Amino acid sequence: MGTLVAPIINMNALKAQFNTAQATQLSAMHNYQKTVLNAYVEVANQLFTIKNLQEINSLKTQQSEVLEKSVETAGELYKTARASYLEVLIAQQSALQSRLELINVIKQQRLSTIGIYKALGGGWR
Repeated sequence: MGTLVAPIINMNALKAQFNTAQATQLSAMHNYQKTVLNAYVEVANQLFTIKNLQEINSLKTQQSEVLEKSVETAGELYKTARASYLEVLIAQQSALQSRLELINVIKQQRLSTIGIYKALGGGWR
């Protein structure tokens, strides 16, 4: 009698193992899809950030050039006694602040470039 019941019990055990394997496979597939989606979002965000920083860099470069010309103009006005030295100092301070902001934008661009390499799976760690 035991030999007749054993295949039925084994069949239920095999069905249970099969269902467990299917559930594990489905879970692995969902984890894979989640990982791929997260990777895509990270890369898309980094590309968007790089594009925005390029535009900001362009605008900050123009701003810096204009402020450098304003320093020259303020110096010329000071030489002709049409402006005080305080105005020259303020123009220089504005130009310096603009250059510092431009340096910060360039730093952010480079960090974003590093970020996209990491998002694409690069790096040594």
